[in-house]
Amino acid sequence: MVTIRVDFARARLIDSAKTETFVNEIRKLQDALSFSRGRADPRPRFSQSTIALLSRELIARGPGLRDAIFQVTHLMRAAASVSPSGSALEVLFTLEGPAQPRHIAAGLAPWFANSEHATLTDKALCLTYADTREPYELTFTRLPLVLALVEFALGMELDDNTARERDAVMRRLETSAPRLDAQREASNALARVLSGYLDQALGARAARERLIAVARYLDEHAEAETPGQPPLWHLDDEAVLGFWETQAETGASEMRLYRTVHRAFIALILALRHGRDWHALHEGLRDFDALPVESALDPAAVAGEAAGSALDALAEPPLDTVKFLNKREREALELVDLYWRQTGELALSVLRSAVMGRHQSALTTARQFGRPLAPLLSLAEAPGYGAQIEEWQSLAKHLERMRLASAHVLAHHAGLDLPARADEARKAFQSFRRAGFSEALDDPELGRAFGAAIAPLVTLSEQLDGLQTALSSDLDRIETADRPRFEQALRTIYAETETT
Repeated sequence: MVTIRVDFARARLIDSAKTETFVNEIRKLQDALSFSRGRADPRPRFSQSTIALLSRELIARGPGLRDAIFQVTHLMRAAASVSPSGSALEVLFTLEGPAQPRHIAAGLAPWFANSEHATLTDKALCLTYADTREPYELTFTRLPLVLALVEFALGMELDDNTARERDAVMRRLETSAPRLDAQREASNALARVLSGYLDQALGARAARERLIAVARYLDEHAEAETPGQPPLWHLDDEAVLGFWETQAETGASEMRLYRTVHRAFIALILALRHGRDWHALHEGLRDFDALPVESALDPAAVAGEAAGSALDALAEPPLDTVKFLNKREREALELVDLYWRQTGELALSVLRSAVMGRHQSALTTARQFGRPLAPLLSLAEAPGYGAQIEEWQSLAKHLERMRLASAHVLAHHAGLDLPARADEARKAFQSFRRAGFSEALDDPELGRAFGAAIAPLVTLSEQLDGLQTALSSDLDRIETADRPRFEQALRTIYAETETT
């Protein structure tokens, strides 16, 4: 738990104030989207209502934007199905007149007349997928917004690495099998690229607003430990859950996601520790008095930024030539990397994000696809905290075996004998049938990759061990108390959707 004096918290947050505004960035966005790309005589392409809607979605970054990104992948898939060269998509960018439904439908009709996977009705573009019975319908009324988002995504000024990531998503839509699960993966990948861009180009406004909301909640619940002493903010697991419960009733859509709330608390801890540029707090907390007080945090905790991600290191060359982690293992470690690595705080919230957050994600996905929510609104059959602990324990054993296997390869190429556990390391190496293993003992480049992987594998093990050590031993009692609270909040959040 992080406990901090309110006066210091106010001072630290306000001291980092800057002057840039999100409004100027939105104006740039509107200017960029108001005219056709590549025309010698620029003319308005999107209506002001479409621009305003896209702007709102980009600012809020809630379910509406996620839905639109998902629809972007379908539009790209449809264009690729009839024209691998992208000509069909280019038609969308060069249609005469504004990007209105009737113009879009008329312009697309010749392209989809004989398509195997995409057809037109009088109201929608319908796409068939191998793993679904019913076609996915992208209505013409949604196309102006989706097309504007396509143009925005393709026109983003990205650094080289992020641009390659975006282009890889687009290529995947052109070449992968037409399956809905592939669309979902592409949508998630594109959402990560877009979110990263918005964090940089638009000043992370939504993140700052979340930070302000958390700070105000903590201020309202601040208490002094003894009479006459300054009140304290308590950034603990109960505060995370309590704040999320209030957001379930009245909060913005994105703040109704438990994992979003958890990340906001992590961001606040990091802002207080490292003085990051959460400058919107200056405007959001005008009533806070900045007092010149000393840090109430442990000086060792604020000495510097958290170390870089060991998980990212495994994805960098040359380590990416070896499959140290499969998809399931990486996803499990991503949660630890995202919610534990940087702060080493809120261990119970990490467990809640893993279990209850995953369940809420399933609810959100069900709502997105129009599936019944009632079976998911009860947590009676949901996996428990104990099952998650067992999964982490199994993952810890995998990391140990992978470290031993890597040490075996390193020792082989160095011509050395391991001082201890040599036989165990050899057996660990022989137990894996993954990419990069069969050639590892013969290829010096792979040998270097295995050697370089040892440090990040050790770091991941230490993080996982630290998380489990920090968790209470009385998880059965905690889970018994948690389940009705989560179930009530989830019913509140999704009741409206279920009844409409």
